[in-house]
Amino acid sequence: MPFDWKQLQIQNKGRAIAIGIGVVALAPIVLPVVAKAGKAIAKTTIKTSFELYEKSKDTAAEAVEVWQDLVAEVQAELAAEKQIDSSEQTNKS
Repeated sequence: MPFDWKQLQIQNKGRAIAIGIGVVALAPIVLPVVAKAGKAIAKTTIKTSFELYEKSKDTAAEAVEVWQDLVAEVQAELAAEKQIDSSEQTNKS
């Protein structure tokens, strides 16, 4: 289906021109306000990102510690089972 360029025609050209002039006239007033707000939003976003990063580092460290504890427990259990098996084989001989 080809694009219909007639859909882009502006019905009320005078109104569109007035809005365009208004936007151009207000730009020097609005842009600095928007820039300040944008800077504040950007700083807050960066600050929150740093805080989340620190929290995730702590959570990851805790997860690694729990994992290491579990591995150590399993290794101890396997060593104990191995020792029991070897003592049982020694007693059978």
